[in-house]
Amino acid sequence: MDLSAFQLFKNNKRTNDNSRIYDTLIIQYARVIKVIDIQTVVAEAVIQTSLSREVYTVSLLNLSSALLEINAYPKLGDTVLLLFLQRHDPRMFIEKTVNNPNATGYNRFSGVGVLMSTVKNTAQTIISFYEDNGIPIAGINSEAEIHAVLNNTAVITFCRAVMDSEDEQLITMCFGQGRPFMQRFLSTVTREHGFWKNSEDELIELDASVTERYSKYAPISKDIQGSQVYKIGIGEDGDTEAPVDIELGEKADITISSKSGFEAHFEKAVTIKNDATELIEIGNTIATLGAMISEFIDLTTNLNDLVTNLDTVGSPASHTTGPVAKPQLQALKGELNAFKTKWEKVFS
Repeated sequence: MDLSAFQLFKNNKRTNDNSRIYDTLIIQYARVIKVIDIQTVVAEAVIQTSLSREVYTVSLLNLSSALLEINAYPKLGDTVLLLFLQRHDPRMFIEKTVNNPNATGYNRFSGVGVLMSTVKNTAQTIISFYEDNGIPIAGINSEAEIHAVLNNTAVITFCRAVMDSEDEQLITMCFGQGRPFMQRFLSTVTREHGFWKNSEDELIELDASVTERYSKYAPISKDIQGSQVYKIGIGEDGDTEAPVDIELGEKADITISSKSGFEAHFEKAVTIKNDATELIEIGNTIATLGAMISEFIDLTTNLNDLVTNLDTVGSPASHTTGPVAKPQLQALKGELNAFKTKWEKVFS
């Protein structure tokens, strides 16, 4: 703003120079009163020095480079630090070099803005860095939906600050009520526990035990449509000690329904024991093992009765079977053959 002759002679050179600086648009602090788009806002000066409103339309600057860009969509009421450039041309945000000898600056049309404010801890996403008892803390508290798309590899490592030290820190993740969790994998997945090797490619002894707990309110349902392979106790260097202990409660009944075959092979002795008094059923749709053994006992009993009470004729020196014995033995043979056929349909 030009000073009148009266103002120039009224003040000394220093006060006149200060007045020129104060009246030149260099830095201003303003509040957003209208959002045009993500990079353009209308802002009003927070501190008003006259009855006329000081309003500026400015382009917003964000932290940005070829490797990183961070931006937040402006909202009404956001505060911005306004900087009025020495030379301003709208094309400078798009082109590498702008040739404009008539470009001007330090006026209301040369302003750019940066979203800035003092710490209020009221934003929907807050990222804080501080110390707690000398421990550096990086905290993130957000009410926003977070969408992350990674087009390259991602590596997250939690390790001790000093290797082979006694430093222990618990890493926790909690998905609270009303926050269900879903994972989708469209490529191969590998999970490893305890496979930490030294320079000679040998496993290092460590405690990498895995504990999974599910309460009665956390039922498990799995829908597996592909083949499965489980290897237990077979390490990279051969067999390893890996006992399997499965303990079921009194009300933890097991039901296995299969439309395909089932095979079990054991190289050592196998013991199946039921400490309860309930019956054990093994069989198929034709018969069960218990019923067939009972049938076989009945046939054996009938054979014993038949031999004990065998029909004979003649004197003791020339005993022969009577006419009733042969049909009885033939009938029993038929029953044994039928039993054998049935057994072969149930057990192999």
